[in-house]
Amino acid sequence: MSEKKRRWRKLTAMMCVLAMMTVLLLPVSSQEVSAAKVNKKMYSLSKGSGTYQKAVTVKIKAKKGYKVYYTLNNKKFTTKKMIASGKFRKIRMTKTTVLKIIAVKKTTKLTNKLLKTKKYVKKAKSYTYTIKSSSDDSGGKNDSDNTGNRNNGNDNGNGNGNGNGNGNGNGNGGSGGNGGSGDNSDNGDNGGTSQTEKPAVTDLQKYDVPKPDQDLTITDEEGNQVSENSVSIISVSENGIAQTKIAVISGGNFIMSGAAENLTVDVQTTEDVELTLSSAYIDNRALTTDMPAILISKKNLTSIKLEGKNLIAGATGFTTKPASALICQDVKGGTLTIDAKSEDAILVLSDQMTTETAASSGKDPTDGISAKGKLMVNGGNISIETNGDSLKGTNDGITVNGGTLSLSSALGSAMKSKSGAITVNGGNIVCAADSDDAVKAYNKSDLSTAHQVTVTGGALTVAKSGGYGIRSCVVSITGGQVLLQNTKEDGIRAKAGTSVDADAKTSNTKDDGTGLVSISDGSVVMENIGGDGIQGENVVISGGSVQIATIFENATTQYYSVGKTSSQYPNSIVTSGNGVGGGSTVKTETVTQDTGSHKGIKAGTKAKAFTYSSVEEGSEYEAGTAYTQSASGSLVISGGSVEIDTTATGIKYNQGNDNQVIIGAPEDGINCNNTGTISGGTVIIQASDDGISAGEKIAFTGNAFVDIQTAYEGIESPQVVVGTQGAASGPKVAVYTNDDGINASGKTQVYVYADEDESSYTKTTTSKSGNSCTIYSGYLNVCIGDDVTSHSVTLTGSDGVSKSYTFSSQGDGIDCNGSFYAYGGTTVVYGMSSGSESPIDMDDEFVIGDSAELFLAGCDSMGETQSASSTGQAFVIFSGSSAGSQFGPGGMGGMGGGPGGMGAGSQTLVSAGTSIGILDASGNVIEAATLPKDVAFIMCVSGKLTSGSTYTLSTGGTVSGLKVSDVSKDYRYTEYSGGTAKTTASATTKSTSGGSGNPGGPGR
Repeated sequence: MSEKKRRWRKLTAMMCVLAMMTVLLLPVSSQEVSAAKVNKKMYSLSKGSGTYQKAVTVKIKAKKGYKVYYTLNNKKFTTKKMIASGKFRKIRMTKTTVLKIIAVKKTTKLTNKLLKTKKYVKKAKSYTYTIKSSSDDSGGKNDSDNTGNRNNGNDNGNGNGNGNGNGNGNGNGGSGGNGGSGDNSDNGDNGGTSQTEKPAVTDLQKYDVPKPDQDLTITDEEGNQVSENSVSIISVSENGIAQTKIAVISGGNFIMSGAAENLTVDVQTTEDVELTLSSAYIDNRALTTDMPAILISKKNLTSIKLEGKNLIAGATGFTTKPASALICQDVKGGTLTIDAKSEDAILVLSDQMTTETAASSGKDPTDGISAKGKLMVNGGNISIETNGDSLKGTNDGITVNGGTLSLSSALGSAMKSKSGAITVNGGNIVCAADSDDAVKAYNKSDLSTAHQVTVTGGALTVAKSGGYGIRSCVVSITGGQVLLQNTKEDGIRAKAGTSVDADAKTSNTKDDGTGLVSISDGSVVMENIGGDGIQGENVVISGGSVQIATIFENATTQYYSVGKTSSQYPNSIVTSGNGVGGGSTVKTETVTQDTGSHKGIKAGTKAKAFTYSSVEEGSEYEAGTAYTQSASGSLVISGGSVEIDTTATGIKYNQGNDNQVIIGAPEDGINCNNTGTISGGTVIIQASDDGISAGEKIAFTGNAFVDIQTAYEGIESPQVVVGTQGAASGPKVAVYTNDDGINASGKTQVYVYADEDESSYTKTTTSKSGNSCTIYSGYLNVCIGDDVTSHSVTLTGSDGVSKSYTFSSQGDGIDCNGSFYAYGGTTVVYGMSSGSESPIDMDDEFVIGDSAELFLAGCDSMGETQSASSTGQAFVIFSGSSAGSQFGPGGMGGMGGGPGGMGAGSQTLVSAGTSIGILDASGNVIEAATLPKDVAFIMCVSGKLTSGSTYTLSTGGTVSGLKVSDVSKDYRYTEYSGGTAKTTASATTKSTSGGSGNPGGPGR
């Protein structure tokens, strides 16, 4: 054995003895003193407050149903530092640190502004971790929690530090020497990546970019080494790390090839520069600098061309703040263009700073490619994995004309422009953002049309978003393909801000060209959207294809009591008062747990009055003061194809007597808070709440086809209009529902919010009179779904467990809390087969024009007389009641009801599945149909009828010829033969007394 080895062994043995003595002789006051694991209702900590001898790793876990916001050393709380329900985060503390936590229910919506308010600051819980030593006992700096196999105070001095890793990680043991084979990965509460040691090359192998054998060189296009007049190269040592700094000081074309470590490039010239990365491999993981790998620090046009496979790995640590980006154009007015010289050219950018370090640093994490000027991507295969924004254009925005981009962000957005626009003209872009909006061109302090996302071609995919899929003031899609999946919030959001007039006590929506979603061509597909599919102040669809499917993660959870308050549920709905036709006039909804919004399309801002019970200091509102908000915005669909499905959000049905069952968060297919017009295209809706609702008016015109295939109520609005006055043709509207097919109903809404968070409130909804449903032209088909067997639906919760629910339908075909006007067009209604619901029910006028065609079948007559202002078509009524066959008032209705009509004494006129024909005296067919359900009442309004003539209802025959309509729920045919005369009735254009009628049924 050599003398050198003998001396080394002797020194090692002495170090081990000293280490043992040090441990044994430590006073009690310097030993590690810590609290046990903290276990709270909303969260848990793996270690509590206390004094620790060395660095500790604390695991923060948010329990199911809650989320946690955290900060270190009295930094301000932000929404970026949030741990989602059921998730955890590990934070390593190498020096004395104060950890603060705010825990809330996961449905509570918080902003950075709210997190700074006293209400939430007071909720913060503090935990202090006193670290006696600023570094581990490992003999070197390492953020891994390596214990060196300490046993009764004895370190293994043989170099086997055993840093709880499982690979090749230089784990550094205790004072006994260098550690062995840790891979610096998480193992329990230990592990992590060293911020000072160079990580193993194997960490980058997943990117499949080979590391060149030769060192990095810079040459011109002819392969000559560039002169010192163009490029300055210096070698320095900072923080004990050897670095190479390259400065480009004049314009020209430069080619970088080969491998380099700890290298930065600074383009310092105002002349145009073309920088080609040709199989370049830059590994900066050992750096603790805030310099980007490539920095453009002067205003110029810098083009980065790609050849071969290139990789840039960012630093794992930093001294003051992380690099602003791995590739950064740092001045306004310049242009950064990324392109490829060959189709298979690759650029991989990887931020190597851990998420935990980025989240707890108090600094913005590193972006991928960033430009304060114009950022343009024309080609290349670009893959970016970063904690910050993957692709960022601050002032002049981002334009992608080509290339294949894979953009992934742990804490930021995949694409972001704070003050400019994002434009996709081509290429294939796949975005994933774990914590923030995936694609964002938005600045809440400047809501202008400069902030917009435009897609004209190519393919834009959002595979995941912790916020909105696409957020901007204006979103315009004129071509290409847009696929949005797995978003926590809305798929597309373009909503204007609000301005408050404190003196007038009003809140009016700003509309300076903001809040617009426009789709004129291309394809838009949304799947597993956790918020609304599209939410915009104004939504305009004139072409293209749109498919939207929204979800609610707790679709199988019941949040509402049934018709009365209940301690079993966090929310309740109580109804009171009687409308003119029965039913409630006042509904009070109390919400302590907000289930969010998951509509297919939501347009505009609703009209409401509201009050805050409490406000924060400095708020623009006053506690207890009543404010009003006027309705604004609109929906226009004039072309294209729209398919909406909200059935995975929950279920809503009526148990009778206005007792609703609400499970999950059932949602509308389309919700217009103000007005809506559908004048063209095809709209197909499957909804768990209303198919289409509008706060002020909904109009169907032109050649639009609207098919509401399933819904609680089909269409709800104070004013429902089908067709255009005087038009020969018009739209086609089909509705199949579990409650009213059309509910012409107006409302006033008053909110009392607990605070400005608006997550807890009481909402009082009061019915308004003066509503109407008007048919001018076109075709309307309504069918209430009381099939022979009950309906069933299967929902799946976030736990993956599916539950099935069975329910029955109940509702009027068309329920007008006002007047019904049929001036033209064709209206076909198949109402309920039993009960007291009507094919058409109204409180005021019932008017038939001289061009109207109606076919109504159900269990009960309308209970209203035809208005004296009706001067149009003749009609005939057949009834299974002993009452007179003409359309008379019948008996009086029950308490709160209208006139009784046929009342409860109606008998089945025709059984389900029976074919019927309405024939004139010569046997000519007026109407022929195969009825889908039992009916006690049939009314036919037709230009083929003559007032005063007698008509026969024949049953049991055969329908033939063509279907009158291609709508599946219209069962009429052009021909009828055979059958037996069931009853006769005379046609008229005016109502008569119709006999005494049976006693009226209960009020509806």
